[in-house]
Amino acid sequence: MSHAHQVSVKIVKANNLNKKDLITQNDVYIEMWADRGFFGKQKTTIVGGSDPVFNQTFKFDYDNHELHLDVRDKDLIGSDGIGKATIKLDDNEFPVGRMVVKVVDIYAGMIDFTSNGKVTLEITRHK
Repeated sequence: MSHAHQVSVKIVKANNLNKKDLITQNDVYIEMWADRGFFGKQKTTIVGGSDPVFNQTFKFDYDNHELHLDVRDKDLIGSDGIGKATIKLDDNEFPVGRMVVKVVDIYAGMIDFTSNGKVTLEITRHK
């Protein structure tokens, strides 16, 4: 199956993430996928704290111009959701061949519009 586009995404850092653990700090990782996840989720390594720095780059093939993030706190068993975001890879905001810095708010759910923190990304669309 061929894809119309490719995108490179550098997850730079996250800031002001809601604390999910009562005693210990967050053990944060971010899962990311394009479109509806058909092309494979990828995730960062785990970094501690409410302001983790990742500086990790991923590449995705996509068709539907959407990038999804799921910020999670790793526990001994399972993980807790901190927040999610969807980024529309609009041609005007993300021109092909130009790196764009994007700071996105993450939200706990579809009806809760209270920000649970921010994630800074560097996004470059390719043909």
